[in-house]
Amino acid sequence: MKMEEIYGKMIEQNGLPNQLVVAVEEYAELIKEVTKFLRGKGNKLKLIEELADVEVVNDQVMMGVGITKKQVKMFKDFKLKRLEEFYLKEKET
Repeated sequence: MKMEEIYGKMIEQNGLPNQLVVAVEEYAELIKEVTKFLRGKGNKLKLIEELADVEVVNDQVMMGVGITKKQVKMFKDFKLKRLEEFYLKEKET
């Protein structure tokens, strides 16, 4: 079964609102792992696992609300360009 089919079935079975709640829970778990790292108590394997979970729910959110990877890439490229300009400007001062 393809990834999109799995996501579609999960959304169909559980409903989009419930899958969005799952996304929020996964984001919170990632935040928790990052804060552990900041305190020097992080577990790299657990951080990797939470990053993977967030990628999975991001794909589900995108599918559920009709956002394409191309749309996200456009914004990502824009934000990266803005960061580059910011750091180039900082370097000049």
